[in-house]
Amino acid sequence: MKRPRPWRSLAVVGLVSMFGLLFWFSATVAFNLPKLFVMSVNVHSLTLSGFGDDTRQAVAPLQLRIVEDARQDANGGASGLPAMGGTPTPTSRPAATPAPALTPTRTPTPTPTPTPASTPTAAPTPSGPIARFTYSPSSPVTGSPVTFDGRTSSCGAGPCAYKWTDDGCPSPCGDLGTGATLAFTFADVGTKYARLTVTDIFGRSATVQHNLVVTAPLPPAGPTASFTYSPSSPVTGSPVTFNGQASSCAASPCTYKWTDDGCPSPCGDLGTGLNLVLTFVDVGTKYVRLTVTDALGRSATVEHNVVVR
Repeated sequence: MKRPRPWRSLAVVGLVSMFGLLFWFSATVAFNLPKLFVMSVNVHSLTLSGFGDDTRQAVAPLQLRIVEDARQDANGGASGLPAMGGTPTPTSRPAATPAPALTPTRTPTPTPTPTPASTPTAAPTPSGPIARFTYSPSSPVTGSPVTFDGRTSSCGAGPCAYKWTDDGCPSPCGDLGTGATLAFTFADVGTKYARLTVTDIFGRSATVQHNLVVTAPLPPAGPTASFTYSPSSPVTGSPVTFNGQASSCAASPCTYKWTDDGCPSPCGDLGTGLNLVLTFVDVGTKYVRLTVTDALGRSATVEHNVVVR
């Protein structure tokens, strides 16, 4: 039976431990290599100044700076390398203050923008006036009124003015009148240049002119004479009625005269008036005549033979 050899077991354990230590060291170096690079840069970039006789005053801040840079480069993580130089005084790191809980922000309700009131559009200015007129009668005469009517004119911007003039006669004789309608009587014959001018509230005007020929009035028709009598066979001592109502006389006043052509005046003067009642005293033929005369001196006459028994 072979005796156990403890040194072999120890050798195996030692080899395993050595390989584990090498693996740990390699991993540590690989993990901290960037930090060592930063530290080396910080060490080389550090400028020592103010060295005096006491070199300890310069070395201590240098060591603190190297350790602090290593800590800052690790961002708070544990470094696998020991701090260079003497052990620095630990610097307390401020505790991280937890961020306050976010208060949910309430989205404000948008205020509706009021719609601006529409600006009223100014009403357009009415069009300018237009002048029109008619007149009657179409053939006016002196002494009779002529009616002028301008109501067919248009004038949107009132109040409007209507003025009537006669261009053939300067003012004031040519000023006929004002208003939308007018009645005017001309005193003399001739052509009248009647003009209507329409003016609106803005001072705009329109005008129109018509020629009127004014003549003298025609005289009325002359009188006519006509009469009847009854009884148709009168006798002496009985009244006979003569009636001239069938006569006509336009230019009054008119006169009616009755005579007997068979007897000169004054015996032949029978009487006057539109009607006459006469009694004959002797027999015979009576040549009774009616004469009608108007105000213009014009006359008409008629005669009937009346046999009295």
